[in-house]
Amino acid sequence: MEHLRCVLQRLDDHGILINIHKSVFGVPSLDFLGYHVDSTGIRPLENKIQAVREFPRPTSKRKLREFLGLVNFYRRFIPNAANLLHPLNRLLSGASPKVLVWSEDATTAFTAVKTALANATLLSHPQLGAPTCIMTDASDSAVGAVLQQFIHGQWQPLAFFSKSLKPAETRYSAFDRELLAVYLAVKHFRHFVEGRQFFILTDHKPLTFAMSSKPDRYSPRQSRHLDYISQFTSDIRHVPGSDNAVMQRLTATPPRAAAHTTSTLQNSSHVFIRRDAVRKPLQPPYDGPFQVLDRSAKYYTVDINGRRDTVSVDRLKPAFMEVPQSHTPNSSAPPSLPLTSNQPLPSTEMPQLTHSTRSGRRVHWPVHLSDFFAL
Repeated sequence: MEHLRCVLQRLDDHGILINIHKSVFGVPSLDFLGYHVDSTGIRPLENKIQAVREFPRPTSKRKLREFLGLVNFYRRFIPNAANLLHPLNRLLSGASPKVLVWSEDATTAFTAVKTALANATLLSHPQLGAPTCIMTDASDSAVGAVLQQFIHGQWQPLAFFSKSLKPAETRYSAFDRELLAVYLAVKHFRHFVEGRQFFILTDHKPLTFAMSSKPDRYSPRQSRHLDYISQFTSDIRHVPGSDNAVMQRLTATPPRAAAHTTSTLQNSSHVFIRRDAVRKPLQPPYDGPFQVLDRSAKYYTVDINGRRDTVSVDRLKPAFMEVPQSHTPNSSAPPSLPLTSNQPLPSTEMPQLTHSTRSGRRVHWPVHLSDFFAL
């Protein structure tokens, strides 16, 4: 009753009137604006989920947009929504025909979206004073995050966020994609986290040192992202992706190493390391070569001037070392004739004719051109 009295007093202070016949008080649960709200949290309405599950496979772009609009309304309940909807969004891009041609990936995504919405996660109500964090992750094609609070002895999700990457963003390094994921997540949840104490969890350990590093190490885009994040928090912590089930669900895609590691890089003994900081004039973009000490799917351990360092494969380029040529004589070469001091070296010059002009200057021309210069 104290909360109800506070709400009514606030409405009275601002001169807002409510219709008592359209109001409900003292009920354990409530269906409101497409959501089912109770004491445990908020979830989609059952009839809306049933409508999505019974939605027929669209045959035109218009029908597909209707389906995507219905799914995107409950997007914050679906982890990894950007990756799930990516094959369906591709059907709308380009000058494709009005009649959709369904591929195997699109058909699988259509079924997976229905299943994901049917198993929509229960989103808890936010608690004042509860520990809050944003967990982020990035893949080759999308970034994702979850806003969660530590309630009743465990982390409870409040909302999910995901976004497909643009073609230029898919070519970012692993550090840039993970930083972009944190930047977009903080920007998306800024209305909730502003003025609150929270921290960020990521499976990319180099991000944990970003706030304490010198600013000249980063590009202008990286500096802008870090500056925006620092306006809300500077507490970035590392959590192994293999130890967290929620992290694996955010952006479940094939391993990134398959897309970035080539056979040449896998077999190279030395590598060049890309310099991600702002370069000075005439400064090369790569440093090295450095010897490879150990290699894994995502990281290489290299020897940098006697110091072991772990570098992401996205910053590496294979170095081709020159093999010193052997001084052993080639047995297939024809034997050379011995030369004595009295024997002159064979001349390779073309025989020439000499002619003196009237001014006394001597002119030389080849023998085969003597007919053109005959006097």
